Amino acid sequence: MHARKLAGVLDDAAGISALARRGEIDILEHVGSQPNVVHANLHTGLFNHTKGTGRGAQKALPTACSAFHRYQLSWTPDAITIGVDDRAYMRVRNDQPGVRGAWPFDTPFYLILNLAMGAIGPGRKGWTTRLCRNVSRSITFGSTRWRLRLRTGKSEMKIFTIGYEGATVGEFLEALTQAGVKRVIDVRAVPNSRRPGFSKTPLRNALADAGIDYVHLRALGTPADGRAAARAGKQMELERIYAGQLELPEAIAQGAQMAGLAQEEPSAVLCYERDPAGCHRSLLLEAVTPGAEVVHLYA
Repeated sequence: MHARKLAGVLDDAAGISALARRGEIDILEHVGSQPNVVHANLHTGLFNHTKGTGRGAQKALPTACSAFHRYQLSWTPDAITIGVDDRAYMRVRNDQPGVRGAWPFDTPFYLILNLAMGAIGPGRKGWTTRLCRNVSRSITFGSTRWRLRLRTGKSEMKIFTIGYEGATVGEFLEALTQAGVKRVIDVRAVPNSRRPGFSKTPLRNALADAGIDYVHLRALGTPADGRAAARAGKQMELERIYAGQLELPEAIAQGAQMAGLAQEEPSAVLCYERDPAGCHRSLLLEAVTPGAEVVHLYA
C-alpha cells in the first residue's frame, strides 16, 4: 500500500500529519541502514518527532531479517506497551488523561498494515538502500493474529479480477472454477444487479454451492459521482474521484483486508465491467497491491 495513502495531507506548518494528530501507534518500524534494530513509536499532536517530543524506543534484534519474530501491543486506558517475542521494550503511560493532543488513544482506531518505502527520515538518510528479503512477520492483538508477508523485488501475491457484464451465473462460476479461485471479493459499492443471480445474496449462495467464499468490501467501491463519470466515459474524473475514496479510513482498512485475503487463498476481485481497463478494480489493485501479479478472468 502506498505510504502517501496512509500519511494523510500535512495540515500545519510543523508538518504533523492528520493521521498522527489523531494518534498513531507504530508497533514495528525497521530501516535498512539498521538491519539489526527494530523501533516502536507513538505519535500525537503534542508528542511527535517534528517537535522533538516524540515517544519511542528501539531494541537490538540480531535476527530481525533472518528469523520469524512476534511483535506485541498491549493497549489499555492507562498505558501502551510494545514488545517483541513476549518481551516489552517500550511503555508509555497516559500521564495527561483527558488531553486529546497527548492521549488520543481512547477512540476507535483502524488497523493498518503498511510497507512504507522512504518517507522523510528514512528517505533523507538513505535508509531504504538495504532491505530485509523474504521476511514474514506476525502481529498479535489479543486472540486475533495478523500475518504480513513482505518480499522485495517481484511480488509473491497473485490476484484475479472478473466482471460479470454479459455473463450468466453459470459462465461466471465456470471461469472462477477453471482458474482455481477459492474466494470472491466483491468491491461494488452497491452490490445489486439487474442481471439475474448477481445481486449480493443470490450470488453469495451460488458461490457457496460451488465451494467459493464470498466477501463484500463496500468501502472499496466507487461512489455515486465516480460511477456517473464512468458511465459518461470520463476516465480522468473517475480516477480523481476514486483516489479520494481510497484516502478514507474505511477504504484504507478494507484495502489492507483485501490484500490479506488474497494472500490467504486464490481470490478474485469482482465488479460489473467485463473490460478491467474501464473498471475501478484496476485502479484499486494498482493503488493497494502494486507489484502483484494480476490475472484478468473473462466469463
